[in-house]
Amino acid sequence: MKGEQEFWEIIKPIWDDERVQSMSKYIQHGKVTTLTHSLRVAKLCYQLDRFFHTHCDKQVLLQAALLHDFYLYDWHQKDDDHRWHGFHHAEVAVKNAKTHFGIDEKTASCIAAHMWPLTLRKWPRYKEAWILTLADKLISIKETILRK
Repeated sequence: MKGEQEFWEIIKPIWDDERVQSMSKYIQHGKVTTLTHSLRVAKLCYQLDRFFHTHCDKQVLLQAALLHDFYLYDWHQKDDDHRWHGFHHAEVAVKNAKTHFGIDEKTASCIAAHMWPLTLRKWPRYKEAWILTLADKLISIKETILRK
């Protein structure tokens, strides 16, 4: 299982971080936590890259996937800061990821664009961003419809 080993080697430094693990306290869709959602998205990104032979920068792809919802709040709670969550959480995730992990600009761009086309001005500029955007939509639909 070379693929699984490579996947975990890439995400381990971020996965093991207590702030990332704290994402397990927040619900994303249905009963799925933000941590579980982000892991699912990262796994699908990795699978899509391998299946379609897109030759993505796996470090960028998986870091962006794992941190794309690294906003660290419960968006379901009534709060003016969360009012436009769908439009603004990617910016919060980028800020947190830069602060805590020092991500590069390409990774930041991928995170910022993951809500496209909802956020029209933040369109995916890299193939890693396109894969992340697609994987996030597919996983979100599955989690929302199946409520699992």
